[in-house]
Amino acid sequence: MVVHHENSHAKHGGAMTSRQSRRRFLRHTIAVALLAGVPRGWMGSAFASDAPETVKLRCGIIALTDCSPLLQPFPGFANDYLRQKDPYWANWDISGSFRMRYEVRETHLAAPPANDFKKGVDNDNSYFSDKLLLRLGYSAKWWSALVEGRSSSATGDDRGSAPNIPTGSSPDSDGPVDLHQAYVFLGNHKEFPVSLKVGRQELSCGDERFVGAFAWNNIGRVFDAAKVRWQNAWFGMDAFTSRIVVPDDNNFNMSNEYETFSGAYFNTTKIPKNWTEFYFLARNVSPGAATLFAPATTPAHLHPDGQDTWVMLQGELTCYLGNGERRTIRAGDVDVADREQVHGAINESRLDAVFVSIYSAPKLGWVKAPP
Repeated sequence: MVVHHENSHAKHGGAMTSRQSRRRFLRHTIAVALLAGVPRGWMGSAFASDAPETVKLRCGIIALTDCSPLLQPFPGFANDYLRQKDPYWANWDISGSFRMRYEVRETHLAAPPANDFKKGVDNDNSYFSDKLLLRLGYSAKWWSALVEGRSSSATGDDRGSAPNIPTGSSPDSDGPVDLHQAYVFLGNHKEFPVSLKVGRQELSCGDERFVGAFAWNNIGRVFDAAKVRWQNAWFGMDAFTSRIVVPDDNNFNMSNEYETFSGAYFNTTKIPKNWTEFYFLARNVSPGAATLFAPATTPAHLHPDGQDTWVMLQGELTCYLGNGERRTIRAGDVDVADREQVHGAINESRLDAVFVSIYSAPKLGWVKAPP
C-alpha cells in the first residue's frame, strides 16, 4: 500500500492557516510513529527544510496481510535440511515437537477426595509433565497422509493416589508410545470445493469452544472419525461422525465403540464486520458406554460392624482382598466380605460395571484400608 500525500500550500499557492499547519503536523507525526519500527530500506527518507514545502512524500507500508511470505513458520530442522538438498522432499513432512512443563498446584490436588482449597488438608500437588510428538506425512496434489506418534508422561503427580485413578498413574500420563493421529486426506480446495478426511485425527471447530484438539493438555484429544469439508469463497462447512479415543495408560488407546459423536459446523465472513458460525452436535450413547475418564474405583475398606455382599449384575470388577491380593468377579457372581474383611474394587475394563451391595448390620461402619 502506498500513501500519497501532496502539499496543498505549494499546489494552490495560498497561505497555510494555523489550523492546516497543526493538522499537517499531526498527520506527519502519526506517520512517523507508525513507521518508526519499519526496517531501514523499506521506506524513503524525508528531511526537514526551511525551503517552501514542495516535495511529494511517498511512504511504502507493508500491511500485515502482505507479510505472510516473510513470516512462514519454521518447517523443522529435518524438513529444512532435506528440502534444501532436494526439492522432492518438499512433499514430505518429517518433524516433531517436545514440550516439558512443571505445574505447582497449591491446595488444588484436583482429584477426589480433593477437598480443594480447604484449610488443614494436605492437598498440594506439584509435578513435571512432558509430551513428545513425532510425525511423518506426505502431500500430493489431490491427497495426503499423516502418521503421528505421541509419548506422554508425568513425574511426581499425586493424583495417582486418588480412588478413581489407578495407583501410581496420572491423568497426564499415557505410556511411552501411542498413536496420536493416522489419517488420509482426499481433495484439493484450490481446485475443488469438497474434501474427505478419514482416520484418527484432531477435530477443531472455530476457536475450539465446543470441539477442539485440547492441545495444551499433556495428552490432547483425538477421534477416530470421517469428516467431509465443503469450502468456497462464501462459506466453509464441516460434517463429521466420530468415536472419541479413550486414553489408556500403558495400553494402546482405542476409541469408545459404545459412543458416537457427530456434528456439522458452518462459518462465513460475508456478513460485514462479523464472523458467523452455526453448530449442530449430537452425542449418541448406548447402555454399555465405556467410562471416558479414569476407571471408576470403590476404595479398599472394611466394615467393623457387619458383612457386605456384592451381587454382580453387569460387567466385571477387579476386587481388592487386602495384602495386595486381587480377584476378578463378573456378571452373575456373588462376593461376600465378612466383618472387618478388606474389600473394594476397580473397574479396569472399558464397560460399565453394575452391582448391588447388601449390608447386614443396622449401622453402616466404613473404615479405609490398604488394598
